[in-house]
Amino acid sequence: MPAFSVTPLTDVPPPQAADFPDFIQFQAAGVDLGLADADTLNFSTGLTATRGTGENSNVVTVTGTAPASVLTLYSSPDAIPPIAFFDGTPFSTDWFSEITIRSDDWTYDVNGITFLRSGYYRIIASCYWEADIQWPAGTSTYGSIIGISEGVQARYHVLDDPVDTRNRMWWTDQHFLNVIASEVYTPSLFGLATDTSAPVLFAGMTLVIERLGDNDY
Repeated sequence: MPAFSVTPLTDVPPPQAADFPDFIQFQAAGVDLGLADADTLNFSTGLTATRGTGENSNVVTVTGTAPASVLTLYSSPDAIPPIAFFDGTPFSTDWFSEITIRSDDWTYDVNGITFLRSGYYRIIASCYWEADIQWPAGTSTYGSIIGISEGVQARYHVLDDPVDTRNRMWWTDQHFLNVIASEVYTPSLFGLATDTSAPVLFAGMTLVIERLGDNDY
């Protein structure tokens, strides 16, 4: 009767450690989303996922929308008036600045806003322009300038009007910019009236800067 036996193999190489973990743990704000049984990733508000084609068909690119950032500029409270006149000359220097919400897309110094990333940007400018003593009589215009984008407002004022006694005008402009990286944009305010010698006491603007997306540069 033939015998039965089992002979162990002694030259089998041991299993190699995997170069990559068995699965990727996805988290939301540092909290695990679960075990390895997830097979679908769903990108929602603020994120856009695209899959490449051709030799990049195995590449998924996720693009996030950067939050808006905030820069406030104002004339020095210690400045001796007038800081400007209603002669249409842009007030673009001597700004005091505060960056309330920072961004990696731009920096600010005395030269202006230097954009670090190319793209399309929207800037919402909440501005004020304050006359010294009285707003000039008749028709006047005032506004903000960023690059070649200009917002213009208008007002007709009667001196010593008992109802409309406003010396400071507030307004909001929107500027849309097509930016190339390293370009510098100088934010300015201006006022123009028939009486071009009318002095300006204070000025300021708060800029909400939002990057909308890529351009072709």
